Amino acid sequence: MRCPPNRVNSNQYLYFATADLEEMQARVNNAGGKITARIETMPWGERMFYARDPFGNPISFVDERTVFRGSPGT
Repeated sequence: MRCPPNRVNSNQYLYFATADLEEMQARVNNAGGKITARIETMPWGERMFYARDPFGNPISFVDERTVFRGSPGT
């Protein structure tokens, strides 16, 4: 599938690590984004939330202290 120019494939998220997840969630709201899944801890240990930026692109923010870096030995 080919994406139109200047548009992220809507099935792929951009992930960002942040020191303050609550503050980032507020910033997404204030910038006109839409929170699509509240802050929660995933089964693999990451604390994160999902959103769409003001242009509709899927984004996610992860607490930098909980970023999953792969299984030991990988």
